[in-house]
Amino acid sequence: MVHPLGSIDLSVVTGTALRQTQVKMMFLVVDIPSPYNAIIGQSGLNLMEVIVSTRHLLMKFPTRFGVGEARGDQQVARQCYKTAIMDKGKDKVLPIVNVELRGDVEPEHPQPVEDVIQVPLEEGNTERVF
Repeated sequence: MVHPLGSIDLSVVTGTALRQTQVKMMFLVVDIPSPYNAIIGQSGLNLMEVIVSTRHLLMKFPTRFGVGEARGDQQVARQCYKTAIMDKGKDKVLPIVNVELRGDVEPEHPQPVEDVIQVPLEEGNTERVF
């Protein structure tokens, strides 16, 4: 049985460059051997509105600038799995690549340069505008 030591709220940034999403998630802190640094549960995935493909090691999620992606590495995933199921892997350190420590980054929000003009899609119908 796993007993949590506590919880922590962390800001999670996923994606690259402009196609990023940032949400605040609560993580439970536990003291058990695990090949994972963090596990994002269903509620966290729902917060980010992700679509997950485990076969492709891929997550896609909406951003303000299109669809963002987070991809896994098949070789690292296999190595992590092998280490997790072997008793020898208890003290083994696995490599983590492409990790950027950002701290609490505030996303930049673009500001409009002029007033927005709504154009009706149908003449006389002000409910459907572009």
